[in-house]
Amino acid sequence: MSKMRDEIIRLKETPIKEDCPVCEGDGYIEIETPKRANFNRDIGYLDTDKEQCETCQGEGKVDRLCSECDNPVTQIRGPRAAVCEECADDR
Repeated sequence: MSKMRDEIIRLKETPIKEDCPVCEGDGYIEIETPKRANFNRDIGYLDTDKEQCETCQGEGKVDRLCSECDNPVTQIRGPRAAVCEECADDR
């Protein structure tokens, strides 16, 4: 019985993760960086560099947030849930 209780607690505390909308799950975004002209090159140009995504801190996943109160939706609600437990209980 203790294992079942532990699993229910884990599901209530673990938020559902989904792909980051900014980096699309990659963890990095491409940014344009200007390169200045120098002795070997007469004009500057734009180059691209990869930078860690600030939204997901490079993880590629973010917590799914409740559509009503912006609290994380936990796994106890199921994989397709869009509202948290508190908002579901209020309905």
